Amino acid sequence: MERVYVFGHKNPDTDSVAGAISLAYLKNINKKKEYVPYTLGEVNNETKYVLNYFKVNKPLYLNDTKLQVSDLKYKKDCYLSELDTLYDLYTFMQKEEVSGVAITDKNKKYLGIVTMKDLLKIIIDPNYDILDTSYDNILKIIKGKEVLRFKEKIEGKVILSPYKTTDFEENIVLSSNNILITGNRFNIIKDAINSKVRLIIIVGAKKIGDDIINLAKSKKIDIILSMQNALFVSK
Repeated sequence: MERVYVFGHKNPDTDSVAGAISLAYLKNINKKKEYVPYTLGEVNNETKYVLNYFKVNKPLYLNDTKLQVSDLKYKKDCYLSELDTLYDLYTFMQKEEVSGVAITDKNKKYLGIVTMKDLLKIIIDPNYDILDTSYDNILKIIKGKEVLRFKEKIEGKVILSPYKTTDFEENIVLSSNNILITGNRFNIIKDAINSKVRLIIIVGAKKIGDDIINLAKSKKIDIILSMQNALFVSK
């Protein structure tokens, strides 16, 4: 039977001790658990007199009420790898109904914990457009199709191209530090390849022309196709 400790405040007076004894007595009526009265300090003379008068045994002394790991209710095997994505983390939290998840390395060694609050900070961070992940993670999250792959690690600043082609070319300067999300727009894609961007994600297209693929191959530019819309992919 599970034991439950019942006690009052530190440096107990008569009210505190009598309250613990009475509550334990009442709780023990249902017999579902064993409730045992304790004190968190030595009882004073007044309390000893009252207990002796009513012929009630003095409660045991409990010298430590600090929580131990064994006292905590937590979900076991509730962790993710450092290689998992933030999307994986969020969906895992929703599924397991937890507000924090332990993160481990490839040897399952504990590295730290990420909470829902940490995710919120990332979402509102002014550097939200910086991406640092793997090619495989991007493929999985955006439900993409691999076209060209030269690098496993993808890191850079995300650029979208919602503008007209002429406006984009006039206002946006692409570099090797960029990850471009665009529709199947030949001139913009060609400019991105020549600028040696890290990755091009082409949305809303089932295939692209051989001329683009051959040019990208010559520059070793990664390309992914996705039938998802630009908003979904950018998120």
